[in-house]
Amino acid sequence: MAQQTVEIFRIKSDSQAVKVATSITKSVAQGNAISMRVIGAAALNEAVKAAIIAGQFMNKGVTMRPAFEDVEIDERTRTAIILDLTIEADASNDEIKPYPIQNINKSKDVITA
Repeated sequence: MAQQTVEIFRIKSDSQAVKVATSITKSVAQGNAISMRVIGAAALNEAVKAAIIAGQFMNKGVTMRPAFEDVEIDERTRTAIILDLTIEADASNDEIKPYPIQNINKSKDVITA
C-alpha cells in the first residue's frame, strides 16, 4: 500500500479562507492528507474557516485534530497550532449534517452554559 503524502498549509492572518479551501479541495482530490500550521488567533480563524468551506465544497465532513509545536522564527520560539484534517464520509449521510448558514442567529444575545 502506497504511503499518503501530507500537504502542509502554512496559514497567515491575511490568508483568504476561500482560496485556502480551494487548495485543500484540490489536494484532497489528489489523495493527499492535509495539515495546517498557524500562529496567532487571526490565522487560526482563517484556517478553521478554510476547513469548513473545504468540507462544504466536497460535501464531506471535516474533523480537525489540533496539536501544538514550538517553532523558531527570527531567533524566537513561538508556539504554532497544527490542525490535521480528516475528511469524513459523504455529508449527505444521516450522521453528518452541516449547519445551514442561513439559520445562524445574528442577534447580539449572549448564551451562557
